[in-house]
Amino acid sequence: MTTSDLPEPTKKPCNECPWRRNSEPGFFGPQIPEEFAAPALSGDMIICHKTVKVEGRDFGQPGLRQCAGAATFRANIGRRPRDPDVSFGEPDPDGIFATTGEFLDHHAPRSGSDEGFRLLGSVLSDRLLTMPGAPAAVDAELTRWASDLGPDRVAHAYRAALGVMFGERLRFVA
Repeated sequence: MTTSDLPEPTKKPCNECPWRRNSEPGFFGPQIPEEFAAPALSGDMIICHKTVKVEGRDFGQPGLRQCAGAATFRANIGRRPRDPDVSFGEPDPDGIFATTGEFLDHHAPRSGSDEGFRLLGSVLSDRLLTMPGAPAAVDAELTRWASDLGPDRVAHAYRAALGVMFGERLRFVA
């Protein structure tokens, strides 16, 4: 039996957690909201900002913990990480955003940039490229993204995903 080298999650979302519905809008420092949403959508581990004590991504820090807010958000949107050691919480749509669109709207106007759509498009292209080739599976995934992000954002993310998949750089019009 192997043990995970990933840190344990925090017990609950912190008071300043950006995934909380009552969080301060735009509380990301120099980052844009999509930089928080992309790892949650892709299933990557997200560290609680309150447990980081030094710069960098040194996961050997004993105090690091996975973000409980991100884990709950994943449960709310139904995106279980592929890695079973990446935290997946219990749904709480009243306390934590229930869709990526709600999260981005709350943290607007910092969301919706070309860079943000490229980040979301990169995650979407990864999902589409690793799915079984059946058109119904692709349609179902795009429908799921549309209900989570909203139709306008998913259209921009899909264009960005096509750019990633076909190696093109597409320009977006807001």
